[in-house]
Amino acid sequence: MAWYRTGTIAVTNGSATVTGTGTAFVANAQEGHAINLPDGRAYEVLAVGSNTVITLGSPYLGSTASGQSYSIQPNQGFAQSAASALATFLTQFGSYVTTALAGKFGDGTAGAPGVSFAAEQSTGWFRPAANTLAASINGTERVRLDANGNLLIATTTSPTIARVYVDSAESRYQSRNATSGANGYAGAMTTNQYRVGWAITATPLIFGNNDTERLRIQEGTGHLFPAADNAQANGGGSNRWSVVFAGTGTINTSDEREKAWRSAPTEAELDAAWECFEELGFYQWNDQVAEKGDAARFHFGPRAQRVWSIFAQHGLVDPIVNGQPGATPYAALCFDSWDDEFETMHEIGETVLETPVVQQTRVAGNRFGFRPDQLDRLMMAALKRESDRQAARIAALEAAAND
Repeated sequence: MAWYRTGTIAVTNGSATVTGTGTAFVANAQEGHAINLPDGRAYEVLAVGSNTVITLGSPYLGSTASGQSYSIQPNQGFAQSAASALATFLTQFGSYVTTALAGKFGDGTAGAPGVSFAAEQSTGWFRPAANTLAASINGTERVRLDANGNLLIATTTSPTIARVYVDSAESRYQSRNATSGANGYAGAMTTNQYRVGWAITATPLIFGNNDTERLRIQEGTGHLFPAADNAQANGGGSNRWSVVFAGTGTINTSDEREKAWRSAPTEAELDAAWECFEELGFYQWNDQVAEKGDAARFHFGPRAQRVWSIFAQHGLVDPIVNGQPGATPYAALCFDSWDDEFETMHEIGETVLETPVVQQTRVAGNRFGFRPDQLDRLMMAALKRESDRQAARIAALEAAAND
């Protein structure tokens, strides 16, 4: 390496400071270099203060002078220092060759994961126990894969036979090992609002909400049962099934022990039922006409509002006013209404929304209806009365003819 001689210097007898003019000491002089000064002696460079100031290892012994030539002489000590630094580096690097660079990391902790990120060193992966891998977010464990292959979310407790187990204040999901021979179930809940169960042995499949059983599929037979007897409706005024297919008709229990009997129909009730015969006719559903046009099929029966009005005309129920019915003691006449309904949407299709939106899912409305079995039976009673009247007339005519 060439000696450095650019510029001139000024020295003072008894001072350890060398002042340069037109010099660049920072890039060309280092601690440990030798500087040859005007007195013919070589001095050790103790420190480089700037491009124009060098501090000597001992005071200058020559005469005070300025504008003097000089030379800075590199020495072999730097090669030794570099070699020493390189050896230290190689020692440290060698440990990385057999660990991190070989894909092997320290266990770490939730607060300081063994594998983390430069910008967020409290987030990453760590090894909390033998044969266990865990993920930490902001210094807190969130996910764990245990030695049995169970995936645990928001919990560190391994269940007996679960394969996926989630537990937190907001949701709970467990999937059990189908090969274990034990009952299994899977479900999800938000504030205990939803649960689905599954069993691989002779136990029922249970559906529920609000932490309460609502529906079950019975083991063995596959029969579908409500959780409670005579307590739940199948559909509603605004949530109707379109068609029900069945091999046989429905069975309506009619045990007299469960009834508070009133009486047979009154004459007014039979009069109203008889008038309902005049209301019978064919019709098409509007939505089917809109979809199929003239191909929409005809149905037969009465119109619910007309039946209600007939009963009102006979003083049996309150009339319909502005589309709203009054009170009725008859279960044969039905009216259902519902309010607007809204749902907070967090995703639409496959798109997750950054800001949830509220969408209306049902418009407020109402609907009239009737129970065909009960209305039909009342009309049958009116038909029997008319048949009895006709039979009495015929009997009277026959008696008169025989006199």
